[in-house]
Amino acid sequence: MKNMYFKHLFRKSFMWLFLLTAFSFAGNLSYGQTTVTIGSGTTAGYLIPVNGFYGYSYTQQIVLQEEIAVNGDITKIRFYMVTNVDLASSNDWTIYIGHTTKSSFASTTDWEPLANLTQVYTGTIATNPAEGWYEITFTTPFPYNNTSNLIVAVDENSAGYSSSSNYARTWTTPVANRAIHYRSDTQNPDPASPPSATGRLAYINQMQFEILQPPCTGTPDPGNTIASANPVCVGNDFTLSLQNFTSGSGITYQWQSSPDNALWTDIGTSDANLTTSIGEKTFFQCVVTCTNSGESATSTPVEVDINIAPLTYTEEFNTTDVPACWTTTGWEIGSANGVTGNPGNNIYTSLSASNETATFTTGGIGPIIADTYLSFDYIVANSNTPYGPPPIGTGNFVVSISTDGGNTYTDLEQVNNNLTAGWQLKSYNLSSYSGEIVKFKFVATRFSGDYDLAFDNLTVGLIPTCQKPKNLIADNITATSANLAWTEMGSATEWNLKVSSSVIDPNHDAAEIEMVMTTNPFELTEGTLTQNTTITGMFKLIVAEETSPTGHHNMNLLPSVVLQEYLILKILNLLLCPNYQIVLL
Repeated sequence: MKNMYFKHLFRKSFMWLFLLTAFSFAGNLSYGQTTVTIGSGTTAGYLIPVNGFYGYSYTQQIVLQEEIAVNGDITKIRFYMVTNVDLASSNDWTIYIGHTTKSSFASTTDWEPLANLTQVYTGTIATNPAEGWYEITFTTPFPYNNTSNLIVAVDENSAGYSSSSNYARTWTTPVANRAIHYRSDTQNPDPASPPSATGRLAYINQMQFEILQPPCTGTPDPGNTIASANPVCVGNDFTLSLQNFTSGSGITYQWQSSPDNALWTDIGTSDANLTTSIGEKTFFQCVVTCTNSGESATSTPVEVDINIAPLTYTEEFNTTDVPACWTTTGWEIGSANGVTGNPGNNIYTSLSASNETATFTTGGIGPIIADTYLSFDYIVANSNTPYGPPPIGTGNFVVSISTDGGNTYTDLEQVNNNLTAGWQLKSYNLSSYSGEIVKFKFVATRFSGDYDLAFDNLTVGLIPTCQKPKNLIADNITATSANLAWTEMGSATEWNLKVSSSVIDPNHDAAEIEMVMTTNPFELTEGTLTQNTTITGMFKLIVAEETSPTGHHNMNLLPSVVLQEYLILKILNLLLCPNYQIVLL
């Protein structure tokens, strides 16, 4: 009997010890409270979550799964209120939450059915909420699955109205129609059968959710590492994420990078997503750990490559599109005022008291080799006619170079406004950067006056044996002669003059007159043209006036039958660089 008693006592004691140990272990698997913020900015409105200017309103908003990215029980919601809020007649709220497959509302009748929603709160909120996040605690927490999108619906049932003052912050969504709203002074809508909506919106409220997560268990399974773009522009941000979501609290993330998929370095913070940039090809992976179980797993690495423009790189702005991987602030591509031509489009900025600085950066270029040069044309001209150069001391631009993807830059030169008219050439020897992938940054700064600055023909390559002639002009035009002049950018002493009967393509087999010029300026006469040609006919030399692109001077060179209505005059540095040309139309 005594042995039976001790056996019974031992069994009870063991059971209590087991239960205490189990409860103690469960207590260590604590639930985690996570705050999820939706949207940003300072824009506010009054149509959602309730319409303060009407007696009754009903609204629904869609929050996307990727904007939440956390599973668990939603216990609270917050809306960001602005100052001087008056909701005295618009504060009788009923809130519904539900899962949805919608990512936008297709029409004004595309309400999420009430049967798919759960009432989580009903009551009155403050009549004058303080500025900041206004918190509403749910009487019934909502179990969010983190696979569906989320509907947030608010039914306002006060008969009166307050004002049309903007009272709650909003956020313009990447995809429109993620909010739908109805308002009326006379009809209190029934969420079970709402009428056609007053409208759909291109924005939703800025919101916060408090989500209570259960503890993680077992071994995480992050799957593949995913890059939002691949290849990427040098120095431009992209986002890394994971194929599989790991649920529960107690999850940590350690992102890693490697140049060779062998030697790994910890980077970033503990987050399921990482936004970063690179200057060279890089591998990425993430170590995901469940601290409750002590188990870890590593995502399958991804190799992220970079977009590199090889040598020789030339940007002539043939279209008005921003070149690939460039960034611009305050610049446009086209032509304006006194910074036109060269020929065609260029990248320009109009500097004034309201726009005192402008910046653009190129994409990655390289790798650089010995005797590589950066060269470009630039022009500075007053914004008003006659578009002369602005005075010295009115501004400058700085050219700088980066070898680390744009994280840091080294200045190559500060170029001050120098009272020089027309296009000017700049070049920089990059031999000291051999082997590097480089980016360039141009920063224009205005001190006084209103003027335009433009760049064109940006080239990174081996230095050419000669440079383009610039600023071709023709003056003293008579019926049989004209004076030609240009700016020699190199050391050439001979130039070829070609007069062509083709206005479309002066290089095709149209009737042409060519001659070598050994002086600059050069006097063009009827006699000089007839020295090297057997072409007969009346040609018209078209010279565009600087102040009127549509105006022309016509000069008859040979009195005979008209062969073509127009001519193209172009100067070629024929002996040294025949591919360079300037066309004057």
